[in-house]
Amino acid sequence: MRARARLTTFFALVSSVALLACNDSPPTSPRRISVGAGIPEAGPLSLHSPIAGALSPTAPAAGAMSGSTPDARMLTGSASSNAFAGSGLPMRMIWQNTSSGDRSIWLMTGISWSGGYTSLPQVPTAWSIAGAGDFNADGRPDIVWQNTTTGERSIWFMAGASWNGTYALLPEVSTQWSIAGVGDFNADAKPDLVWQNTNTGERSIWFMNGSTWNGAYALLPQVSTQWSIAAVADFNSDGKPDIVWQNTNTGERSIWFMNGSTWTGSYALLPTEPTAWKIAAAADFDTDNKPDLVWQNTSTGERSIWYMNGSTWNGGYALLPTVSTQWSIAGAFARGSGWTTEAPMPTPRYLAAAGVVNGILYVAGGITTGGSSVATLEAYDPSTNTWTTKRSMPSARAGAVAGVVNGILYVASGDFKTTVDAYDPATDTWTTKTGTPTPIVRTYVTGSVLNGVLYVTGGILPAGSGSNPPTAVLEAYDPATNTWSTKAAMPTARELATAAAINGILYVAGGSSSTGNVSTVEAYNPATNTWTTKASLPIARSAAASTVLNGLVYVVGGYASNLVTTVESYDPTTNSWTERASTPSNRGYAAGGVVNGIFYLAGGTDSGFGTVATLEAYQQ
Repeated sequence: MRARARLTTFFALVSSVALLACNDSPPTSPRRISVGAGIPEAGPLSLHSPIAGALSPTAPAAGAMSGSTPDARMLTGSASSNAFAGSGLPMRMIWQNTSSGDRSIWLMTGISWSGGYTSLPQVPTAWSIAGAGDFNADGRPDIVWQNTTTGERSIWFMAGASWNGTYALLPEVSTQWSIAGVGDFNADAKPDLVWQNTNTGERSIWFMNGSTWNGAYALLPQVSTQWSIAAVADFNSDGKPDIVWQNTNTGERSIWFMNGSTWTGSYALLPTEPTAWKIAAAADFDTDNKPDLVWQNTSTGERSIWYMNGSTWNGGYALLPTVSTQWSIAGAFARGSGWTTEAPMPTPRYLAAAGVVNGILYVAGGITTGGSSVATLEAYDPSTNTWTTKRSMPSARAGAVAGVVNGILYVASGDFKTTVDAYDPATDTWTTKTGTPTPIVRTYVTGSVLNGVLYVTGGILPAGSGSNPPTAVLEAYDPATNTWSTKAAMPTARELATAAAINGILYVAGGSSSTGNVSTVEAYNPATNTWTTKASLPIARSAAASTVLNGLVYVVGGYASNLVTTVESYDPTTNSWTERASTPSNRGYAAGGVVNGIFYLAGGTDSGFGTVATLEAYQQ
């Protein structure tokens, strides 16, 4: 059907919404009844594609922040017998309440809701979310909106789970057409839009150039209007998105296997389910690189995730919390791999120490602009992309090491201090520990926590004879007894090294010795109190950051002959290094930590040795 151009005026609607009550009816999950008897029966190619009128005059105009998020009160049913074994992929589940204009994004860890969410600005109920995809190539999915009353469509550009305030207008299209899915159907690494006309049975794909329609399209076979497109994902692992169909009159579901924008003629039948259950999204929740199906029952408020083995349900599922039927799932997406830039720290600084407690990244101390050490403590919440200033440390220190034991952040050494400062996030209070015996006086140390003990190694000693010699000392602080013990020294004395702990072993990489930067990697085993030399860093450097992601040790940035953006990962099982996606900016002396499978790198210095507040996030 051809579209008529419309110019409309769009006004924001702001309303306050009370928390929603949840349905407490006996819970169930979609269960197999029978294999679907049919598939969407294809007729000839559709006669038309949505034909664009003028550009939409408006985007969804934001009112106040949404007053609520889907209010989860109980898990639907009992736990699945197919227990989730994945490490947890950071996912986002989009909710919309078309009665109130509230929209929200749940932050998921694998199949489980983390309890964190981001409220999106309220938008008039005539607008609905149609899908998500990365339309501006920044590594973060954006949200596609449609107004089925006016024919206007728009894309909100997102900063993670928050709208960054900018948008792109799409051409107006007849209200008989609706956007049904998002996927890259022409293999240009740019998401395209799938349209359906449920009055005529016509379907079409618009090829997009970022957030702009390039004028080209592909027609899909006409299908009975009883069938609708429910989701888009690659179900046969050929790198091409496939189309999920559902027949809400019969309960039949099916997957069309696509070759780009052309149906191959092949399909897979899914089990027939009661018509009250509907497929809401497709995404990989169990980290097996295969998309799973998200179901919702709009009569009861129950939601569930089916684990898929390609195009076949493997019989396993996960139950989601029951949510009021006023809320519906509008889509699901992974955060996206690679690096993104997030909200900067309030205080620029380098040589800070960092640790993660209950999903919050704490950055303590460091050297700020002007060259002075500070006692500043700031906390970053990834679920809201915001920073909060907390109570300062008892004393300023830089070049320290931090570790978390039993929910307490410990900051040791730095600025030649021998005390340990302990921070309790629950009370926002610090306690200074004077452990015994007194540890070695040093700074520019590294270390990590193993089995509830904070290991501190390397660094430089106080000046003597005009120099600050690097040291190989390894000491262990036990918070349970407030005691220090000396362990076997590192084979290589060095400062500004970086360290990470995995599988009971402490790995120390790089740093600067008395002769310059080193690529040395040494591993300490507390069980035997011994060191082992491992495969060297591909690039010798100091002042790098490190972390552990998915069983690998990452070394990020740092100083070689100059500051670098290099990121390399070490696999302890193969004793080998692999180069990874570089950081967006070159910097060293940064601090960081992992929250829900994402590594956050905060602060540091830039190539001109200027102090920065930059926060960048990496997902493997």
